[in-house]
Amino acid sequence: DGAIVGCGAAANLGAYGEIKSMFVFEQMRGQRIGERIIRQLEEHMRQQGLTVSRLETGVDSHSALRLYGRMGYTRRAPFGDYADDPLCVFMEKVL
Repeated sequence: DGAIVGCGAAANLGAYGEIKSMFVFEQMRGQRIGERIIRQLEEHMRQQGLTVSRLETGVDSHSALRLYGRMGYTRRAPFGDYADDPLCVFMEKVL
């Protein structure tokens, strides 16, 4: 019906793309909307010639960590301007 159910944002950082933000309204979760948003962001990155997608999330973001794992993201060391932080999880995926 055209209602907004979530959103996502990615940045082109030259050597890689970074998923900067992602959100699905709580009442819409469990419908694989997050997967569709990630696929769209990844496709946008590919169209820009990027071959790697990275992201940062919190250690307590259990549903996000499950989603990113299902989508093929693996843990990695901090990247860019991020400092090593025990409350952060850094992940990446080859596109």
